[in-house]
Amino acid sequence: MATQELPPPPLALYQMAVGHYFSRAIYLAAKLEIADLLKDGPRDCRELAEATGTHAPSLNRVMRLLVSAGVFAEQENGKFALAALGEFMRAGVPGSMRASVLLFAGVGIQDAWKETRILRADGRAGVSQGSA
Repeated sequence: MATQELPPPPLALYQMAVGHYFSRAIYLAAKLEIADLLKDGPRDCRELAEATGTHAPSLNRVMRLLVSAGVFAEQENGKFALAALGEFMRAGVPGSMRASVLLFAGVGIQDAWKETRILRADGRAGVSQGSA
């Protein structure tokens, strides 16, 4: 088995800190069914925005973030296409992860983490703000 080289510690911590950007972006792509819109071939961001009722420049930023994660691919002409990971964002395909993404990257799960027990500065168990 090949060993995976770890990034330098500052980069690893940075990646952890911005991980929520990716989970929110992938949730949005699943909710908007972007992968299904790309199943027949690449599309311009304006077309995707029109089909999803979203703001094209904002959707473009989300798409480019997901391109950096390998979910979608951006072609030289600026059109977006499915990448290998994106294929599993489609509904109804074998091994689809769309429902899992909607569940685990959705607001419900994220809100549940706001209510988790935390350790206070003195080391005793406490409850995060907003909890009963």
